[in-house]
Amino acid sequence: MALRQLASLTLSDEVRAEQVADERRKTVLVLALRARIVLTCAEGGQNKEVAAKLGLDESRVGGGVLWSGAWTSHASGAAYD
Repeated sequence: MALRQLASLTLSDEVRAEQVADERRKTVLVLALRARIVLTCAEGGQNKEVAAKLGLDESRVGGGVLWSGAWTSHASGAAYD
């Protein structure tokens, strides 16, 4: 099966700047959510309880997301993933 080539995409400086700003906002939101999860987990309780308290699906708190490993690496001096 042959791969289709993507159409050429040209962005104006203004649109590119908007996209970069949107990406930075997303990054900040992800880091803020990770911080809320870490802080709530540090208070104790099971993943299910933390998820309910934060209004998240349990998979966002533990399990598949693996935030704890990334955060633990960061806390020990390693860079964010």
